[in-house]
Amino acid sequence: MKIKTNLANKDNYGVSRSLSSIEYIVIHYTANDGDTDENNGTYFKNNVVEASAHYFVDSDSITQSVPDNCVAWHCGALSYKHVKCRNTNSIGIEICDDTKNGVIYPNAKTIANTIKLVEWLMKKYS
Repeated sequence: MKIKTNLANKDNYGVSRSLSSIEYIVIHYTANDGDTDENNGTYFKNNVVEASAHYFVDSDSITQSVPDNCVAWHCGALSYKHVKCRNTNSIGIEICDDTKNGVIYPNAKTIANTIKLVEWLMKKYS
């Protein structure tokens, strides 16, 4: 699996962490009509938004925005309901909707690429 790298502005993610701390994979959805992994990578690189994800996925590719050994800010808000899963022990994946058609939903290829990424990460981090 080929994964491009376009690292986010350092002000959008946290400190380094041990890779052995990774226990969870959190899948989010950008809910944008017509966004791509590439333009999300560029947006988080060029803007300070104090939020991030490790990966962005669309129908033809994957971009890594935060290194796995760093804490992405994607699920740690006080309103987040999971008891144990936090930014410090999870990898965040954002699913894009790269077809601009007025319907905000990822296509089958994007979902398939996300599944491949999740399977790869699960194998990599047990």
